[in-house]
Amino acid sequence: MWAPVDFLREAGIGIYFLEPYDPHKIPVLFINGAAGSPLDWRHFYRRMDTSRYQAWFYFYPSGLPLEQLAQALAGMTNNLHERYAFDHMAVVAHSMGGLIGRGCLLDESIVDQDFIDVFISLSTPWEGLDAANLGIKYAPAAVPSWYDVATDSPYQQEIFHDKLPRKMSYYLLFGYSDTAVPMKSLLFAPAQHEAKRIIGYDEGHVSILASPEAIDDLFKIL
Repeated sequence: MWAPVDFLREAGIGIYFLEPYDPHKIPVLFINGAAGSPLDWRHFYRRMDTSRYQAWFYFYPSGLPLEQLAQALAGMTNNLHERYAFDHMAVVAHSMGGLIGRGCLLDESIVDQDFIDVFISLSTPWEGLDAANLGIKYAPAAVPSWYDVATDSPYQQEIFHDKLPRKMSYYLLFGYSDTAVPMKSLLFAPAQHEAKRIIGYDEGHVSILASPEAIDDLFKIL
């Protein structure tokens, strides 16, 4: 998050596989949150039916502007679809990853296609964070992504300007004990209205990623 250009040079942005592409398995694309990594999803992966699903991970420098990250993800996802022609796919995102995921799903290269069936967000600050506003105001140097996570940012207004594709099922998962994101942001009304189901857990912002109940519900949804 603090050195996104160094990340791009040393690690590289990308969708990472754990195994060669298998046309008999459904891709599940995981998007971590700010300052996170694919390791955040280890508890989900350990419970995944790998005979049925293949895990893909978006690894990216979370300090970059979210619009750039969403566009990059959309481009890579579309390239993979053109290459492998899979019919089904799911997107699972935590925290700020949900903002990136929604931006990707509304990108013009994705929105008119119907290969993404399910979008699941966990603990996403759909209405933004006041803490990001404070960071922009008082930090010696503001991280670019803070401007997009800030409450009522232009990016967040943009990703709710249009609704998700009608053929896509959206599920909103959150923790009642989340101290990082206010409940009003977790349960932002426009996000609620699009959700096929809203599920809450007695978990915090990070502990939800290890919650057996959340993991079970996610695979039931899939």
